[in-house]
Amino acid sequence: GYGLAAKPVKKIFPIFALQWADAVLPCSKDSEAQMLNNFDVDTDKVRTVYLGVSPVATKKAKGRKENMAATVGVVTKSNLTRKGLEVFVRAAKYLPDTKFVLIGDTPDKSTLEYLKGIATPNVHFKNLGYNTEKIVQELAKARAYVQISYHEGFGRALAEAMCQECVPVVSARGAIPEVVLNTGYYVYKMGNAEEVAQKI
Repeated sequence: GYGLAAKPVKKIFPIFALQWADAVLPCSKDSEAQMLNNFDVDTDKVRTVYLGVSPVATKKAKGRKENMAATVGVVTKSNLTRKGLEVFVRAAKYLPDTKFVLIGDTPDKSTLEYLKGIATPNVHFKNLGYNTEKIVQELAKARAYVQISYHEGFGRALAEAMCQECVPVVSARGAIPEVVLNTGYYVYKMGNAEEVAQKI
């Protein structure tokens, strides 16, 4: 129910691509399982290849850690729930002495205004576009990185944050556990801001 597969007319494109490709390289075991469950694909040409991160992200950025939790996500109405942006903002009220920073492009101004309307004073919004260097510099300040998505095919921003020594606070959904393994804290009650705050 996501992407091209959610649109009956456009579903033909991934079907055609998967049938005729010489190799199919999903970016996680979860993505591989989703693909094999939803499409008829020759398993002999499937091989999982995890995403890499930019060399900028792997080099520890200068600066000291702050009492800060960060998340990265494009501010759109669908991402309020799908990426957990609303729950992230709502969790801030339980930790008034912690700085919460939502980093991401803001193409949907009405959704941004909604989030600002429910935000407590310790929530900050940073539109850094897709500038990896600036995003990584911001992540380097955070003690915790929050990725409470309902589904994630890999979670590149999560991996970049982990390269900056952020402790992951994540949902146990999609490919997130493949990236985090046992190095972070898992949120199990989806949509529960109080549990998110407790884990932070």
